Amino acid sequence: MAISISCITFIMPLSNVDKYYPGGVEMFKKEHSEDYEFDNFLCRTSAMGWEGIEIVINFWKSLGAVDTTEENGVKKFKDFCIQESLPFADTLPCDWIVIAGTSIQKHIAWHINDTSKPMID
Repeated sequence: MAISISCITFIMPLSNVDKYYPGGVEMFKKEHSEDYEFDNFLCRTSAMGWEGIEIVINFWKSLGAVDTTEENGVKKFKDFCIQESLPFADTLPCDWIVIAGTSIQKHIAWHINDTSKPMID
């Protein structure tokens, strides 16, 4: 499966939701299913502007999630990532997702361990 990328999108593996959210994935889904989209590996939410995404980032960081790390001099996302649907949006690398879409816009993402093949137009 895959999740959609719209505007500015926050993406987190469900394994990290389980790690950081009190009560794990099941409790998170009960309490936040209206705000997040889920597949078998990821959850996502989006906002029209950075102010909205910063609220989400700060929420997860308050639970212990780490936003970025540096490996071999390259800064990249760690426990979650942020993707923008706009063309040429500059975001940090993220080792655990695949991003697909047209050359103009990013449309979907999926976890690298997800063996189901999403439909790409």
